[in-house]
Amino acid sequence: MTEDNSIITVSWRDKKAKKHCSAVSTCGDTSTKTQTNKCGQISKKPAIIEAYNTSMNGCDRMDQNVAYYGVFKRKTKEWWKKIFFWILEVTQMNAYILYRLTRQEGQKSVSIKMFKDLLIDQLALKAEEQLNGPAGETSGLPERKKGRPCDNSLARFVGNTHLVKYVEEDRRCVVCSKPPLRKRTNFV
Repeated sequence: MTEDNSIITVSWRDKKAKKHCSAVSTCGDTSTKTQTNKCGQISKKPAIIEAYNTSMNGCDRMDQNVAYYGVFKRKTKEWWKKIFFWILEVTQMNAYILYRLTRQEGQKSVSIKMFKDLLIDQLALKAEEQLNGPAGETSGLPERKKGRPCDNSLARFVGNTHLVKYVEEDRRCVVCSKPPLRKRTNFV
């Protein structure tokens, strides 16, 4: 709310658009902006819509980058999974933006895909340090026995034994499968 408690609501539809664009603002006014396109046609649109169009680029670019390398693209009835993985993707994108803003002069730029790969490697190393302690010291957690599932659920992700790599043909997962149940996956 503004000091004078004024709110403006605008619903507007462009000639090419199929749906209305609605906007609510506390700092807008009722003026209209006139534009001339390449063909010389003059169009009018509300000032609020014009302000939105000029400043929406950041949000749309973030959604676009999240969609490029998004992890969770399958449909699910459990809505919380979709929100959780979307928040995770946005967090990674924000970390990438902070990385780009703080990199040193002359340092080579890294793509978002390469950044995510580096992030996975660093998180795996951090998990391994928590399991084994710094510099190879053992932390007292039980070691993994060969041929049997591990009691520690974090150990299966350490050392790239269970990190994601996609293969065309599905296989039996050695880590997740237990004698009565066999889990099959395209990710090994």
